[in-house]
Amino acid sequence: MKRLSLILTILLVLGLSAFTSNKNIADFKLISATKMVRMGGAAGSPIVTEFNVTLKAQRSFTVTCDSAFGEGRMDRLTIKCDTSNNLQMKKIRKGQLIHLRFSIMQAGDNGNNNTGFQFSSSPTAKVPMNSKTGVVLRYYASQKKYFNITFVNTQLPVYAP
Repeated sequence: MKRLSLILTILLVLGLSAFTSNKNIADFKLISATKMVRMGGAAGSPIVTEFNVTLKAQRSFTVTCDSAFGEGRMDRLTIKCDTSNNLQMKKIRKGQLIHLRFSIMQAGDNGNNNTGFQFSSSPTAKVPMNSKTGVVLRYYASQKKYFNITFVNTQLPVYAP
């Protein structure tokens, strides 16, 4: 009887450890992340920081994009499909690359322009987890999850006339 309970205990411990280790497998692997700042020349033009992220799926599942955090703000996260379409949800396969984008807007100073025309900013937000770069993606894969972007390649800024 002692032997049977010992065997059952070992099996139970092994089963639980296998279950918890599978639960911690990351959904994605970071391939690349870039950010580029665009500044408009007209009074009231916003300062837009555009992020493009490429991830590789580590398993097959349906991903639903929620939001992204960067520059102390948050905005909508989307999946790039082609040049004109962005998706919120997509079924992906293990090993497939997925291209995501989001833009953070900061209202520019409209100077002495009395038109009052000014773009709104992305809402300020605290990053929901400890992140060296301050860039975190929030998405759903049967439950709410976060992906920390560990490295961001900064491109030269673009100054519009």
